[in-house]
Amino acid sequence: KLPNTVKLAVASFILMILISFPLGILSAVYKDKKADYIIRFMSFIGISLPSFWVGMMMIYFFAVKMHWLPVGGSDSFKSLIMPSVTLSLSMSAYYIRRIRAVMVEQMNEEYINGCQARGIGRFRTIFFHVLPNSLLTVVTMLGMSFGTMIVETVFSWNGIGSAAVAAISGRDYQLIQGYVMWMGCIYVLVNLLVDISYQWLDPRIRRGALQHEE
Repeated sequence: KLPNTVKLAVASFILMILISFPLGILSAVYKDKKADYIIRFMSFIGISLPSFWVGMMMIYFFAVKMHWLPVGGSDSFKSLIMPSVTLSLSMSAYYIRRIRAVMVEQMNEEYINGCQARGIGRFRTIFFHVLPNSLLTVVTMLGMSFGTMIVETVFSWNGIGSAAVAAISGRDYQLIQGYVMWMGCIYVLVNLLVDISYQWLDPRIRRGALQHEE
C-alpha cells in the first residue's frame, strides 16, 4: 500500500506547487489590487472547506453526474485525478497566503530599494532576489505537508492512510502502531532533507558551515 500512498502524495504535492507558487507570487506583486483580493478570497474559501467535503463534491459532480472519472479505486491514472486535486486544493489555499505574506515582507526590505536604485528590472528583482529569499520559510512548511489519510478513505484509495482508518475501526493495534512508525520515519526523513536543502537555498548558511569547518 505504501507505493500507492507515495504516488498520491507526490502527485498532489507537485500539483500544489504548480497552483500555489504562481498565485502566491501574483498576489504579492499586485498587493492590494483587484487580483490580490480575488486570490486571497479564493484561498480563504479553500482553507475553510474541509478536504473530505471537497472530495465528496467532486465525486458527486465528476463521477456520479458527468461520468468523467471513476468514483474510487487506485488502479488507473483517472483514479489519481480527483484525490490528488482534492489534496492539492486544500494545501494550495494555505500556501498561497503564506507565499504572499513572506514575499510582501521581503519586498519591504532595504535591499529591494538597492536593486531599484541600481536599475534592476522588476521581473529580475522578484524572481532572482525576492523569491529565493522567501523560499526558506516556504520550504520548511513544505516538509510538513504530506498527509493523505482522510482523502484516501473518501476515494477508496488503496494506500496506508485508508488501511490505518480501517485498523482504527477494527482496533487492529499492531497495524496502527506500524502506521505511526512508518509516518514518523517519513516525516523525519522529509524534514532532514528540508534541513539539508537550506545550504543550497541560503548562501549565508553555506558560508557559516564553511567558516565553522575552518
